[in-house]
Amino acid sequence: YDLIVDCNENGIYEEAIEPIYSKGFIVIPKKGEGSMSSGSKSPAEFKWQFDPEQKSKPSVIFQMELKAIDEDIQLNSINLKLNTQQELNNLEIYFDSNNNGLLDSNDELLAKKESSKKSETIPLDFKIRQDIEENLIFVLNNNENTHNGDYNLEVISLTGTGILSDKEIKFFGNPLKSNIMKIIDKKTCIGEISLELIPNPTALNQEVTAKIAGLTGCNNKKVILKSNDCFVATGNLDECTLEDNTCEMKLSGIKGKYRACIDKNDNNNYNDFGESTLTDLALTSEPKEQKDTVDLTGEPAKVTGGVIGNLENLDLDSNLIIALEITLLLILTFLVLIFFRILKPKTTEPVSEEKEDDSDLFDEVKEEIKENKKEDDKDDKDELFDELEEKKKEIIDKVEKDKKESKKK
Repeated sequence: YDLIVDCNENGIYEEAIEPIYSKGFIVIPKKGEGSMSSGSKSPAEFKWQFDPEQKSKPSVIFQMELKAIDEDIQLNSINLKLNTQQELNNLEIYFDSNNNGLLDSNDELLAKKESSKKSETIPLDFKIRQDIEENLIFVLNNNENTHNGDYNLEVISLTGTGILSDKEIKFFGNPLKSNIMKIIDKKTCIGEISLELIPNPTALNQEVTAKIAGLTGCNNKKVILKSNDCFVATGNLDECTLEDNTCEMKLSGIKGKYRACIDKNDNNNYNDFGESTLTDLALTSEPKEQKDTVDLTGEPAKVTGGVIGNLENLDLDSNLIIALEITLLLILTFLVLIFFRILKPKTTEPVSEEKEDDSDLFDEVKEEIKENKKEDDKDDKDELFDELEEKKKEIIDKVEKDKKESKKK
């Protein structure tokens, strides 16, 4: 920049009358700075297992957050130290376009190493924008041949060039270390679990055998039988341990959907291939025959006892069936009580000889007998209805109790 004296103060440089006073100064860009730190979405320590039933997916082992201060920075190279007894295979570095710590289709591949040594300097060609959070992710493409063991990597240094200053910039915040990825033995429990209920359909409350099959290499694995989805904590009915890749459980014949769940790869869920199955249990609709009888020894026969005894076979949500059952029982009870009333010995009325001389006395005794008979009939009726009401209450209480128990089941 040159310094000019504005002699006439018009704000315009006029070369004839306003010569250059002296050489001024040179403006140069300020050298930027770069920082690096562990990304907020960098994975915690985890296990990896080869699954022959699924295509192997890339595993993100580390996310690194970068910041460019005062100017954009062009990345040049990164120096990594690989902390493992084995070489890392298929190491890849991506620009994490949405900063989510996952490998997405929009993420840009920056570098790839088919085989990485203990220490590796990898060239990069990517620009970090000034004052904008940028993230890189480090990805391992493990496969069936990846050796067991603990793997992690360490970022020793990262260098770049300032876009304005054209100066070399070394990022501060190093070194950075990822968490451990533990490679374990490949999955040997394979197949698709199957659940067979025998017999199906079945009678209500009849014993049913739940047979587990369809798996190989799964001995000593636990199978859970549930009435809910496998991922729901409630609804466990029973469990068994696989021997020769099969096991059995017993359950009571209740109509519904039953699920068998197994964690084949020990990752604490049932979301992987072949780890759950669903089977419906149906009930037979053939009713049991029950003959209506009356025990003349004095005990009322259980004409509808078969229905009450098997209330679980009914749809207790049907008010019509319950009302019909109560009505039948009340009618039966009423008939039995009338039956005993008919058979009950009648009170023998005293016989008085009618004489002409005792006509007044005869009429008086006759009226007294009539009054006594009315009182006896009234007492018998009251006793009959009291018994009927008591019987009715017992029946209703039993139906309500059976209804509640059936709903619980």
